[in-house]
Amino acid sequence: MLEIINHTLFKKDHTYARMVDRYLPETGAGVNIYSDHQRQLIQQLRPQVKKEFFFTITDVRTGKIIYSEGVDKWLGFASSHFNQKTYLGCLHPGHAVVQNFFSLSLFDLLIGKEITAGHHSPVCTGTIALKNSKGSFLYCKKTSYPFFITNESYVGEYLSEYIIIKGYAGEDYSMVLNDDKVSYNERIYKRARHRFEENSGFSTQELRIIKRYAYSKDPTSEQIAQAFKIQKGTVDKFNKRILKKTELLYKMSFANAKDTALYFRKTGLI
Repeated sequence: MLEIINHTLFKKDHTYARMVDRYLPETGAGVNIYSDHQRQLIQQLRPQVKKEFFFTITDVRTGKIIYSEGVDKWLGFASSHFNQKTYLGCLHPGHAVVQNFFSLSLFDLLIGKEITAGHHSPVCTGTIALKNSKGSFLYCKKTSYPFFITNESYVGEYLSEYIIIKGYAGEDYSMVLNDDKVSYNERIYKRARHRFEENSGFSTQELRIIKRYAYSKDPTSEQIAQAFKIQKGTVDKFNKRILKKTELLYKMSFANAKDTALYFRKTGLI
C-alpha cells in the first residue's frame, strides 16, 4: 500500500518519515482495538498460501515488514528474513518508481482524512510484477488492507495479499482505490500526476514533448518542432534526453520517445 522507495526522484519531496509524522500520533499513543481479529485473520489466510498466495504485514511508522507468510514458497525467500529491502529489490524497476507516485498520493489522502479505512476493508487493489529468488518476474494481484487500527482511527499496520496471476510478460503496474466513489480514484490519479510533474526528473519542455507524443496521433519530430516553434534538431535532442532519463531514472528502455510517452500515459501519470 505505502511502499515508498528512497529514490533520487523524491529528494525535493516530503520524506516518508515526515509524512508519517503528519499522519500518525506519537509512538505509543492509541491502542490496537482489533487484536483478536488480527489473530483470526492470520489463521484464515494461512491455508491460502498453498494456492499461489502470500501475504505481508507492514508497520506504517517504520515502513518495515514485520510479518510474512508464503514468500518462501512462492518467491523463494525465507519468511523470517523477508524485509522491506528484500521486497523492494523484488519490484520490477518500471513498476517501482510508478508505485512511488501512487503510494505517496495515497498517503496524502490518508493524511487529509479524505478516505476512511476500516479493519480488513480493502483500501486499494492493483497489479505488480515481483521477482523471485531465481530472477523470474511474476505478475501479481495485490490488495492492501488496514491491519492495525488504533482507537483514534489511525492505520498503524497494513496487510498486503498477493495472488500470483502468471509469469510477467510486460504488463503495466496499476492501482485503484476500493471505493464506490469514483472521485477517490480521480483524486489519487490527479495527485499522482501532479507529483510526477513536480518530481519526474524530466524538464518542463521534456514533459511537454512527452505529453504531445502521448496524446497526438502519430506525431513526427517536424510536427513537434512546429507545435513548440523550435528546430527539428532541438526536438531530436530532447528525444534523446527523454530516452536517457527514462533508462537512468526508471530503469526502462524504449525504442523512441513516442513509446516512452505512451508508457507514461498508460500508467496514468500524464
